[in-house]
Amino acid sequence: MQECLNRTSKHLWAMVTNGRRLRLLRDSSALATSAYVEFDLEAIFDGELFSDFVLLYRMLHATRFQVAEGEPPTACWLEKWRTHAIDSGTRALEQLRKGVQDAITALGTGFLRHPANAALRENLDAREFHAALLRLVYRMLFVFVAEDRDILHPEVPEDASEEERKAYEKARQRYAKYFSTARLRRHARKRRGTAHGDLYQALRLVLDALGDEHGRPELALPALGGLFNRTEVDAILDGLELSNEALLTAVRHLAQVRDPKSRRWRAVDYRNLDAEELGSIYESLLELVPKYSPSEQKFELVEVTGNARKTTGSYYTPSSLIECLLDSALDPVLDDAVKRGEAKATAAGVADPTEHIAAELLNLKVCDPACGSGHFLVAAARRIAKRVAAVREHNPEPTIPAIRDALYEVVTRCIYGVDLNPMAVELAKVSLWLEALRPGKPLGFLDAHIKHGNSLIGATPALLRKGIPDEAFEPIEGDDRKHARFWSRTNREERAGQEGLFYLDEGAVKISNTGFAEQLRRIVTGPVRGLSDVRSQEEAYRAWRESTDYVRARHIADAWCAAFVWRKTPDNRAQSLTAFFGLSRTRRLGGISKPLMPRSSVYGNSTGSSTGTWNSRTCSQFLKMGEM
Repeated sequence: MQECLNRTSKHLWAMVTNGRRLRLLRDSSALATSAYVEFDLEAIFDGELFSDFVLLYRMLHATRFQVAEGEPPTACWLEKWRTHAIDSGTRALEQLRKGVQDAITALGTGFLRHPANAALRENLDAREFHAALLRLVYRMLFVFVAEDRDILHPEVPEDASEEERKAYEKARQRYAKYFSTARLRRHARKRRGTAHGDLYQALRLVLDALGDEHGRPELALPALGGLFNRTEVDAILDGLELSNEALLTAVRHLAQVRDPKSRRWRAVDYRNLDAEELGSIYESLLELVPKYSPSEQKFELVEVTGNARKTTGSYYTPSSLIECLLDSALDPVLDDAVKRGEAKATAAGVADPTEHIAAELLNLKVCDPACGSGHFLVAAARRIAKRVAAVREHNPEPTIPAIRDALYEVVTRCIYGVDLNPMAVELAKVSLWLEALRPGKPLGFLDAHIKHGNSLIGATPALLRKGIPDEAFEPIEGDDRKHARFWSRTNREERAGQEGLFYLDEGAVKISNTGFAEQLRRIVTGPVRGLSDVRSQEEAYRAWRESTDYVRARHIADAWCAAFVWRKTPDNRAQSLTAFFGLSRTRRLGGISKPLMPRSSVYGNSTGSSTGTWNSRTCSQFLKMGEM
């Protein structure tokens, strides 16, 4: 029925039933899964669920499908209601963007004005403070969604005793009554708050518990890790206090939106919050920069020329475009993976090819080199997960639990992304974690999958072996053409015979990404039973990144890339290119009175030694560009 609706323009709505369940379907050609509302008839009648029956009757009455002669299918009441819902949702989304901005402002100002936070007001770095507030808001939004979807708390084990079940139920009730964000949001809609700080302390207890390996069993809180891990960014908030008034003001901005058309307050539907909404919030935040007024003890976000969105060229990709791209680019790849799995099963003499097909699908890799908030990656993960679940259940429309289980595997094995904006990287992880969250399971290890860096600049072992090409010294904006030609000629002469980039050490360019990839594969594919296993992956990954071989290889690649964007001007010159780019031993740069400075627009702030002495470590610090 879904295929029929998708292929014809004459019909938009349909009903299908097996006698026990009834589904109302709509054309969903722009979606990865079917679009339907399901009514459990058996439960409605056996359980005498009168309110559910009223909803069924009102939605599925024959008059809802009627279309006058000569009018298109969009003239029916169901389509009108749907259009109204979309318009209302769009207006609500616009207001939610403003709500997130206002929430960050309320939290920042609340922290700064609290009498106990005098140390915060001294030498405040507005950008560091802003980053910490963003992470706090991300965490709150995550818990909002997890609670409303009823996937925050772990499921009770089937072999649990009656006593254990009762204890677990009491823990959940205790959380709901005293610590849940649902309770906090209800308070925010009804109360202004006082100068006391007990609500923030309760919220901190919950957020800290989710980042603890042991969770908080007395509140039925699992150990999630991931977004809730403590980082250096969060340090600025350590030990701070926040009044109930400030917290409830921030939560109020997040919990409800005002519809400008109806002029009514509406609760935000976090149960159905999608990556599209998160991406839209991210896009709006890029247009704002933090501002701190010491005299007023006020923190705010303001729009100025040269904001992060404009300087990084960040723009949000709509769902319709993403779905078209997945239709043309990903679906054929999925079809090929299914065929490979079937072929392998046949060659192995296996009657049921399910495992072989699923393995082929889970071996696929999808990478977005400018992932933003992860909208494309989430859509791709959904599509792969649906195919995996369909194969395992032998059903083209698999169940939601099967898709959720598959999503967890897909996100931790198949999805990769890079972005130049660190805030986007964090939000992309949040989007993927929300999509793949399973009750009681830790958030998957994504540090090796979603990276902060510039995907347009990089080097391969093959390029490094050839040395720096003459094209690296083509003049670009801000360069002096005369000096650029001099550098190019010097580079050509040095490559020709005297001393090349890697002349001094025969093994300097024996770099193989294959070895690094194999080491990384062992880290990310390890078994994960709990947060302690994810923490082990994080430690192993950190050790891998800091290993001598990897750091050395990255330094060499950094220096090679730097030649392309080095500012070629009279006051930024070297007598010998090889002297600077010879990474195998320390070199002295003659005739340099100050450090060579790369283009700040590409590298940001750089530091270097004014003595003119360079080696692989100082070069890398000076040319900080991220990873290979």
